[in-house]
Amino acid sequence: MLRFRKQRGFLYPLLPPADDLASPPLEAIAHAQASVAVPSTIRFTLTPAPSSLEAVTRRLFRHQENRLARQERWGLPEGGLRSTLNRAEMANASRAQNRGLFWLECVVAAGTHETCLQLAAAVQARRGENRLHRRWMPVRQQLYRRRFATAITPLVPSPRSLISAAEAAHLLALPTARMKGVPVRRITIPRIPMPPEIFRSPAERTVLVPMDRQEAA
Repeated sequence: MLRFRKQRGFLYPLLPPADDLASPPLEAIAHAQASVAVPSTIRFTLTPAPSSLEAVTRRLFRHQENRLARQERWGLPEGGLRSTLNRAEMANASRAQNRGLFWLECVVAAGTHETCLQLAAAVQARRGENRLHRRWMPVRQQLYRRRFATAITPLVPSPRSLISAAEAAHLLALPTARMKGVPVRRITIPRIPMPPEIFRSPAERTVLVPMDRQEAA
């Protein structure tokens, strides 16, 4: 079993810049699982983080901006905000601001360690200013193996496990219809039909809307 977290701090998101046309990460993971042809599990567990952390992340973002701006005024050899790399990193970091936050627990489990390493390569393949980094567990390996069956998250999560809702949407985006080579059952019905147990109002009956909802509309 392997566990992952961010390699760098929260300020640097897992979002790749200008990657709208690339395939979702789950597509590469599905191909990797199909290629190993053995039972395996890759689990992303999201736990909502306190809303107070959003203010902390904004302060960290402003602190980094101010630090880069001071580098320009004090004549340091660094490029500051005029550096192309720094501007790109800060622009991408702004995409993770003012969004909901989650603690991420990413686990890869398989029958052998070699299979876990093959699947881990697919998990770590996609990267932006940040990437998922393997966590070493020389002491707590058996503890997390026992917790895996019940999906119990750590009591004290690592600060590098904090991700934004934009990063979670990127990691968990569904594979596209062009994914080939993976046996996936697809539903061709554009909309799931309503179950017959649900009560339907007759067409000739007028449904009254409460006044508070009318005012809200």
